[in-house]
Amino acid sequence: MRPTLAVCTAALVLVTVFPGLDLIVSRFFFDPDARAFPLQGHPLASAAHEAVQALPELLAGAFLLTALVWPARRKAALFLLAAGVAGPILLANTLLKDHWDRARPRDVAEFGGQARFTPAWLPASECTRNCSFVSGDGALGFYLHTFFYVLPPRFRRTVFVAGFFGTGTLFGGLRVAMGAHFLSDVLWAGALMLASSCCVHRLIYGPDATRAAWRDVLSLHRRTPPGASSAPAGDQQPGT
Repeated sequence: MRPTLAVCTAALVLVTVFPGLDLIVSRFFFDPDARAFPLQGHPLASAAHEAVQALPELLAGAFLLTALVWPARRKAALFLLAAGVAGPILLANTLLKDHWDRARPRDVAEFGGQARFTPAWLPASECTRNCSFVSGDGALGFYLHTFFYVLPPRFRRTVFVAGFFGTGTLFGGLRVAMGAHFLSDVLWAGALMLASSCCVHRLIYGPDATRAAWRDVLSLHRRTPPGASSAPAGDQQPGT
């Protein structure tokens, strides 16, 4: 797990320091003859994107229902709701997408548009609302890793991998292929969702519980004698 996260971090640094990599990746999905991204209007790709748009409301409803009818899991449900509001909604869609003003790939001159390409780290003025940085679909996909915090230790690593590397890559990668986002938009969405969910968990459960959850994901436990519990006392799932 640690090497994989290190590779992702290196990719984030590279695409940020060398913004031309964004153009190289997006060009792979661009048809120069048609001067368009073939998947931009593809029915299946569009349907998948619309399905992702409906997911936040479904999740919010499920969290609120759980909090109301299942007292033992109320804290966990409210944590997941708070992390979803803080990360994908406020940080990704409200603060960054509506104020960073980075043009989408399909709108920049290199791919037949009128806007100027700008690197991810630079606030721009090429778009006015619902812009490229960061990927909203990617942010939602990466946010799903947050479920690992509220599950028993033996499930945490699997759920983290599925939520972060699985749905995050799938949701964000589709938008790159559709010409809606650059690779850096997706990678930064992942990093920011990782950080925001961690901060929310730390605020609600405390730093010890957050460190314990990450030990389970990163496999940082010391070896224990046969017959002894493999998880330290601090790793017991909080709030259950």
